[in-house]
Amino acid sequence: MSMLDLNETIWIGCVLFVGSVSSGAVGFGVGLICIPLLVLGGVSLPSAITIMLMTMLFVNGVSCYYYRGHIHWPSICPVLVSHLIALPIGVATLYLLDTFNPDIAKAMVGVVVLLAVAMQTMLRVEPQDKLGRNWAYAAGGSSGYIEGLVGMGSPPLILYMMAHRWGMHRMRTFIWLIFLADIAPLLLMLWYVFGREIMVATFLGVLFFPVSFIGARVGNRLGQWLGTERLRVVMYMFLILLGLISIVIPFLH
Repeated sequence: MSMLDLNETIWIGCVLFVGSVSSGAVGFGVGLICIPLLVLGGVSLPSAITIMLMTMLFVNGVSCYYYRGHIHWPSICPVLVSHLIALPIGVATLYLLDTFNPDIAKAMVGVVVLLAVAMQTMLRVEPQDKLGRNWAYAAGGSSGYIEGLVGMGSPPLILYMMAHRWGMHRMRTFIWLIFLADIAPLLLMLWYVFGREIMVATFLGVLFFPVSFIGARVGNRLGQWLGTERLRVVMYMFLILLGLISIVIPFLH
């Protein structure tokens, strides 16, 4: 990945804008849209993950500060601990897949996207007041592994949140804080394993923060204008198509 590749740099800016618009309009995790598009545009999976981490650093950091009164540490800590423990296992798997066959790692992105859409559209979990501690460890561990592997560890956390009778703000701060806390260790692991390309991707993620900020504001207005539910249906259809393409394209070389 080269800082001087103008076409690739423009593509990254466009993708971050589209992902931020979608996130602002319908509330999707921005990584579900941006990482597959970045990979399809020729960005390596480790670099795509790094760019999204920098975007989340700004967005999740500001969001957690604004809603800090809704952070519930007793429910976050066991999930966060197992999440952080599983991160290096996911990064190690990414390294092995990227070394053996990068196309397999890219196809995994599509699998995770389709899994996330399935969880949000088809699963109907009966909420409970409290789940056993083992469920927290399982959700955090599987989320951390997927986050380290493809940078999109939200599906297990979404399922875990859906199983609780939590308010909207508590759910949002739960997932924001977990992904905010894993940014530094995940960046260090990626830098150690993949070297210079991670430094370049970090710079690009910081460089395009204004684009992400503007996209989120545009998305907020778009959601109010067209209606969140209508946009949500359109984006689910787009994500399904994107997931299928992400699985197929790497093997058509």
